[in-house]
Amino acid sequence: MVLRFFAILLLATVINACDSNSRNSNSNSSNPNSNANSNTAPAPTFAPPEPIRPTSAADPNFKAANAYFPLAPGSTLKYTIHYASPIIANVIVVVDAGQEDGKKVFTQTWQIVDTGGGDEKNETTIRKYVMEGDNVRQVYEKTENIFRGQKSSSELKFKDGTIMLGLSSIRPGASWAQTFSQVFQLPNQPPASDDKTITVSMKVSGRESVTVPAGKFTGLKVIRSVSGNKLEISEYYVPGLGLVKREGGDGTRMELTEFSGLKPAE
Repeated sequence: MVLRFFAILLLATVINACDSNSRNSNSNSSNPNSNANSNTAPAPTFAPPEPIRPTSAADPNFKAANAYFPLAPGSTLKYTIHYASPIIANVIVVVDAGQEDGKKVFTQTWQIVDTGGGDEKNETTIRKYVMEGDNVRQVYEKTENIFRGQKSSSELKFKDGTIMLGLSSIRPGASWAQTFSQVFQLPNQPPASDDKTITVSMKVSGRESVTVPAGKFTGLKVIRSVSGNKLEISEYYVPGLGLVKREGGDGTRMELTEFSGLKPAE
């Protein structure tokens, strides 16, 4: 069930973005001198979401426990993502920090909005992490997604001990994994869950030079694979910045365009 749900969301993103063009063509073809459609209700006005921002300013003295996944409070990363479909979206990632149950928790919020302002895709994901030495452990993830007006949400339930990235893993051939189950929900329906777990495996390929709109860096290449899916994802992490590029086996590509509150290591 979980994999089918992921497949539905993936297929949804590859639909040709032509509905809005069709609506515009129909409206432009009407005769302004005709009264035949004078009683037709006007199309609703679409309001793009406000860009997200961190709740506090970046601390220039903040020292990240893990340079490859810095989680610096007050920082902002911006990307452009090209899906396998014609859809292109802007991505904003901000980091905040606070105390939960006596632990310092870093909250990373992702906002993905298509370049049309969200008429096609408007998605917000909240991820929470705790630091254990130089290891980053993900403890929470929830996504609210609107695709062409259709709403859905999903939440990941992580198994204890799930590691996102650790300094001990930064060497060629090293590997680690995340294991979780998923609860998802559609409007006016109860949450649906699956007892099956999904494992996302990461393996360090090595260090490579990577060029993105934000600059040229030397990064750590990590190959990500999902159980039950043959397509792999290549990710590039740069010390001091974190993720700068992601390439999916389906042709999806995400690249860093600008950043603030962070400084790449020299």
